[in-house]
Amino acid sequence: MEQSLSHLKDVPPASNAPVLTWAQVVAGEEGASLRYPVQSGPPTRGVYRSFEEFRQNTPTLAEGPFEIRRKPRKGAQWAGTEDVEAWYLELDAYNPRRLVRGGAWGVSDGETAYVFYRGHYFPLQPAGNNYTFTGFKAHDPSAMAAGAILGGLAGAALVAATSTNEPQLYKLRMTSGRVVSSMKQAVSANGFAAPDTAAIYLYRRQDAAPTQPLVVTLGGREVGTLAPNSFLALSWRDRRQAMELCVRGGQPQCQSFVPDFTTATYFECSVPKGGGPTPAVVKTSPKEGTFYVHRFRVR
Repeated sequence: MEQSLSHLKDVPPASNAPVLTWAQVVAGEEGASLRYPVQSGPPTRGVYRSFEEFRQNTPTLAEGPFEIRRKPRKGAQWAGTEDVEAWYLELDAYNPRRLVRGGAWGVSDGETAYVFYRGHYFPLQPAGNNYTFTGFKAHDPSAMAAGAILGGLAGAALVAATSTNEPQLYKLRMTSGRVVSSMKQAVSANGFAAPDTAAIYLYRRQDAAPTQPLVVTLGGREVGTLAPNSFLALSWRDRRQAMELCVRGGQPQCQSFVPDFTTATYFECSVPKGGGPTPAVVKTSPKEGTFYVHRFRVR
């Protein structure tokens, strides 16, 4: 080993090779600067057999047509995120569909790629030369390693038993395909997915219609309701696209905006005095918004 190292120290590095410090090596950094085909345009619709197929944007696992179904995750810590499942569509009455699982590394609907990680699909978000996604946090890294070693049904059962229902930010490294947990906290002090995520709070005090719920939609889809003395926490991760946020009583009151990613955004929603079909939606200061959200949280 000593002889090998003595020879290596005299070999000049390649001109295009990344230079890493020993601390970076220990931390698992890879110094990647390459761009791969999947990063040059939208991902191709299909099922990826492997990380390499994803990287080359060439899905080849073809076991029939498939669809991707989404539904909002439960829990304030998952506000604004979705539970994703991919289904093969079978063409007979006895097997109308089956899950896309065996042999799949991930899937794409032609717009977003989803990695299959620890028994769930998660949307991948570009992050520099790599990708990130928010998955389930593990209780114990050593237990997760055991689950990965066991594999199969036993490993899947162990993974399920050692995972929490709390979010954790992960990074997919494009040079190696490694998935590593981020050192950043994936949940803010307010209790929902936080890194690289804008926080939006809607709250409602007592107003003129105490028995009337206000329905909140995001991009045309219902994400929750507001009763008096309650709040709703939402999150947003796209810095280039405006949120289409609507609050509906009889008629909707809508806001279209790109939220602030450096501080939380607060809106007070209410039914105005004298009633009326359209609720009021007013942006408030962080100081005022924090006060009411904290007040309603502890009730």
